[in-house]
Amino acid sequence: MDVFCVGMYRSGSTWQYDVVSHLLERHRGAERLGFVVGNNYRPNDKVGWRILKSHDPHECLAAALGEGRALALYSLRDLRDVCYSLMHKFHASFVEIVEQRKLLELCLSNDAFWRSQPGVLCQRYEDIMANPVTAVEAIAAHLGLELARQEAAEVAETYSLAANRARTRVIAQRLHNEGVNLSDPVNALRWDTETLLHWNHIRAGRVGDWRQQATARQRVRLGEICGAWLLDNGYETDQQWVRTRRSLIDLFWR
Repeated sequence: MDVFCVGMYRSGSTWQYDVVSHLLERHRGAERLGFVVGNNYRPNDKVGWRILKSHDPHECLAAALGEGRALALYSLRDLRDVCYSLMHKFHASFVEIVEQRKLLELCLSNDAFWRSQPGVLCQRYEDIMANPVTAVEAIAAHLGLELARQEAAEVAETYSLAANRARTRVIAQRLHNEGVNLSDPVNALRWDTETLLHWNHIRAGRVGDWRQQATARQRVRLGEICGAWLLDNGYETDQQWVRTRRSLIDLFWR
């Protein structure tokens, strides 16, 4: 059986990958495949478990899910927080992330695809952060594992925000010692081959951090792109968050 960790960008999919890998290595002798794009995926022709991480839809991954040869975990997050996390990750501007690379629109497309597939456990980033032990238990249940509460707590602690932040510092130091220029955006995706954590993987991790960063103009644009999705998924109950004084909007649009 293969397990796909295919969450939304910057939403906890690496955390899911590490938790799944930890559990299945301990209880099922599983194999980590790392990050695999759909074109490179090959069905499992052996008895046993494999875990991979991916993001974008692909017919090969969908076929494995549809045929019951794989399970998947999908994480989602407030797309406004995703936006500013991506900006931090790639040292990029709002315009580059939203207008040029259209990453939020890609997130919406990916979200619709993965959540329509069978055998997918969906977890919110906000819920994972609020109660990681319960999130670990839900993953174990999805994998068919009986997990004691104490073991779930230990796994949650092993991959806590603080523990993963320490891991990223080690990765960054190693790359620095190797002479890698970490200020160059081309190196933004340097990662550890076991955990798949990037050297700059973790920012603040706070829920709702976008509220302190979004300008009036950016709020309007975010509302146009993902306002309906935010309502549908319970992140907002109305569009009041978009509404700002017209004078401020005029100021930023000049």
